[in-house]
Amino acid sequence: MEPEIVETTIFKNSTVSIALKPRRKEKLQEYHIILNKLFTDDRILLFLPNIVNAKIITPTAYKESKKNEEDYFIGKEPLTIPDSIRQWINKEIDDNESVVPEKYYDIENSIIQFATKRISNQIEKTSNSVLYNYLPTKVNLGFDFLINGDFIPDGTREFFHNIKWNDFLIEQAGLLFLKWIKSIGEKKDESITASYLFKRSYPIIIPDFSILRTQIIDERNKHLLSSFKRGFKLGLIGSQDHQPISFIPTQLGTLETLSNILIDKTGIANLLKDDFVKLTGIAQKIIHKEVAEGTEKIESLITEYGTGCIYTIDNLKTDFKKVEFQEWLKLPDNNFKFLKHLFNSNDATIRQMIETENIILSKTNELHKASDLLSEIPEEVFFIGSNTINLSLRALLAKEKIELKLKPFHAVVFYKENLKSFNSLLTNENNIFNTWNFIYDNWSAFKIEEEIKKSLGQLNIVCKPTQEGVLNIRPILSVYIPNLDEPEPKRKKSVIFHQI
Repeated sequence: MEPEIVETTIFKNSTVSIALKPRRKEKLQEYHIILNKLFTDDRILLFLPNIVNAKIITPTAYKESKKNEEDYFIGKEPLTIPDSIRQWINKEIDDNESVVPEKYYDIENSIIQFATKRISNQIEKTSNSVLYNYLPTKVNLGFDFLINGDFIPDGTREFFHNIKWNDFLIEQAGLLFLKWIKSIGEKKDESITASYLFKRSYPIIIPDFSILRTQIIDERNKHLLSSFKRGFKLGLIGSQDHQPISFIPTQLGTLETLSNILIDKTGIANLLKDDFVKLTGIAQKIIHKEVAEGTEKIESLITEYGTGCIYTIDNLKTDFKKVEFQEWLKLPDNNFKFLKHLFNSNDATIRQMIETENIILSKTNELHKASDLLSEIPEEVFFIGSNTINLSLRALLAKEKIELKLKPFHAVVFYKENLKSFNSLLTNENNIFNTWNFIYDNWSAFKIEEEIKKSLGQLNIVCKPTQEGVLNIRPILSVYIPNLDEPEPKRKKSVIFHQI
């Protein structure tokens, strides 16, 4: 090489120095631009072994690129090459017409590497995540993470040859990706005892194949996505030879397989805790709340592969009808806890269930809609046993300032709805006195209702006893009514009797 290059200090003192001589000098400026742009990407050195930085020197510029391992989480998964693949490679090379490099002959082991952005202890999505063959290619499958492996790209690095070796590697990458994800969830923070290094939101980088299918991928590379998904499914679901991989964080602090994950869209599982399994029969573990946006990825997997559990409002409405759930709701404290959860929900559909479902505890220990229950009724007609809200429940709700849309009390409506009860329950002096006091208190409304006035004549009243110690009761129409020359308030009640 030219002495003016070889003798420069930086060239002599660097561990490895390369001088590039262009074939066409008029292209020199274009090459400068390409090199500078290439080494602007802090990922250019990420998968190159034994290289920590590179310096680009041109007559007009100097640029240094360092391997940026602090801003990325990088994982390496070993891979043993099966005999069938190795034999295929050897035959390809022996035939002398293959794109497989000779250095792969008798290959026994390889590695798949993964990397993604990180900000401190937070795993982030990586944009423009092309696949790497140690240096970046132009193959982009839409992932939110980087993959590096011994792939065989074409000369332009725009696509991978559609050969058995590439499909094998990318399929293994799908399986090993889940192992890498698991390692993120297991990694401990050495500075804090028993603390995880990364937040539980790392599933955010899991592929959503339902979306990837709709993305524009070069036709020459679509076979790679299919192969990756096959390996991914093997790690996700398992087979006779492979156990499914536990990689999803739960509220219990464990990592679980997809089949053992519960996504609760109602919040009831956290509310009920141990009772949830007993009342619903669902034993899966609740996904960690910090998974956050990554929950959508897990939900998509549950839907696509039909394993795991998504607990919805419809599921909850069905469970309301189970005997076990109803018995649980019939305890005032449980009923209050449940209603408070619905009332405080950010989901309008969940809040609405307070009005639409038979879940409010009544005085008679039954479950009703709020609109079917009275908040309270006059003391005189307690004996009717009407649908009023449970007194203990009402007190708990009042303390928390939770108002239900209960049925308002209207004396006329109440009397008409409970006419049969009035007729059948006026068999003792106390009930009779209370009933007529109730009628007296609401007479201004009752006297204009012909249906009510007509029915009152059939109600019992206490008469003078004809036999000592024996209650003498008769319908009001069959008894003698004294004259009106009586003191208040008996005179007013007599007026009512005369009007009837």
